[in-house]
Amino acid sequence: MRRIVGLCTIALIALGITGCVTSRDLSYLVDMVPETPYDVTPNEDLKLQKGDRLTITVFSDAPELTAPFNLTAGGSIEDTKEKSATLPYRIDNLGQINFPIIGNVDAEGRTIAEVEDEIQRKIARSGYIKDPKINVKLDNFIITVLGVSGNSVMTMDRDDVNLLQVIAMVGGTRGQEARIKDVAVIRTENGKRTMHEVNLQSKDLFDSPVFYMQQNDIVYIRPRGGQISRLASNTMSVFSMGVSIVSVITSLLLLASSSN
Repeated sequence: MRRIVGLCTIALIALGITGCVTSRDLSYLVDMVPETPYDVTPNEDLKLQKGDRLTITVFSDAPELTAPFNLTAGGSIEDTKEKSATLPYRIDNLGQINFPIIGNVDAEGRTIAEVEDEIQRKIARSGYIKDPKINVKLDNFIITVLGVSGNSVMTMDRDDVNLLQVIAMVGGTRGQEARIKDVAVIRTENGKRTMHEVNLQSKDLFDSPVFYMQQNDIVYIRPRGGQISRLASNTMSVFSMGVSIVSVITSLLLLASSSN
């Protein structure tokens, strides 16, 4: 009887230890200390790539002068802002866009602000508009997510999204199914593709070069090796309950026999 109790107790302790380890393994940012300030790494401006689609609108105090540059003509600056350009410009295989009047504009590897400045300078230099205002918007900011959270391609209307926001958008990392210590982000820059690994349990993820998403990033949430299936998890729960019941019954029997 006592041997049975001992074995049951050992089993319960083992299950308890397993539960604690699993709980910690599933937690994000475990090394952050509450009420402790940390330096913030600024977000790098998004760099444009071949194949990106840009909506470009030119504004001026004289709206009639902007008509040759805009894909939609407006009667005033306010009208043009509301309508905006509906047909985007695509960055071609040479990394350029062909803009009305001023010709080719280098875009690949540049930020949106740099493209705006370049178009503004070329229009002003052409003599068509003395002080044009340029608005450039990326139309196809795309992030791909693969792995245990499901496979999805997300096209967003904003380009200042970070890794945690993307993971939240796809419903998280599905608990015990994911290896959150080494989430992979595959990024293409300057014609080369590089895989970066990010530990979601560490505050260092905020300083990772891939914390802020860039165009065409691929996020791969790896499955946990030797992960516990739902059936196995349920079996362990039933087993734990059974061991507890057996332990209690055995203890009562031992108590009764010692009384006799």
